[in-house]
Amino acid sequence: MIEIEIYFDGACKNVKDSKSEPTGCGVAVYIDKEYSEEFSVAFRGNDGTSNIAEWCACVIAHKIAKELFELCIEDLERCHIQIFSDSQIITNQIN
Repeated sequence: MIEIEIYFDGACKNVKDSKSEPTGCGVAVYIDKEYSEEFSVAFRGNDGTSNIAEWCACVIAHKIAKELFELCIEDLERCHIQIFSDSQIITNQIN
């Protein structure tokens, strides 16, 4: 069994009296408990909100999951992909 775990998070810098703030997001991928630099990403985004940063990270995580799924397509029974988030709002909206 190939175990793939994908963790994502978004961040937004709190700038006092600002409606739009610098954002960033990251996605960490672990294949069989080993960190995969090849599939993991981190970057600074445009100005926005914490919710926008979380959703950007979520979308990227799902794109990576799709890419990994396509790599496993020949042997789907041996591939297990899970996506994790610490964002309650994102998790609730997806569920």
